[in-house]
Amino acid sequence: MSVPAFLIPVFIQVALTFFLGIWLGKERGVAIKTGLVEYDPIYPVRWPEKTQKVSNSFHNQFEIPPLFYVVMILIIMTSKIDYAFAVLSWIFVISRIVHAGVHTTNNEVKYRGPAYLIGVLALLLMWIHLAIVLLLA
Repeated sequence: MSVPAFLIPVFIQVALTFFLGIWLGKERGVAIKTGLVEYDPIYPVRWPEKTQKVSNSFHNQFEIPPLFYVVMILIIMTSKIDYAFAVLSWIFVISRIVHAGVHTTNNEVKYRGPAYLIGVLALLLMWIHLAIVLLLA
């Protein structure tokens, strides 16, 4: 598998993050322009529910996904690209898309939780697989 083909899931994950960030900017702009933003002494700004959902999803892209970026860089740097890594990277990214979709719509934990768990497990398997491949080399 070529490095460019291996990087497609990374580009999709980056695109998801930018998409959510742009969407968040739009949602906040609309909320401000239409006067839907609430202010109180404890929380300086209370965003409308939809805006907060998009915000939470955007910020979530900076929690687990950095571990994905690091493992992908290490896989490429060590020339250990294989089909297991490719499949796991796609599982991770698809799970992140599903997670973001649920997060920004009905936000049902019974759907969001499994999507999150699948992604975390795929990422964990990537790290375990890389450790084994490198330690046995």
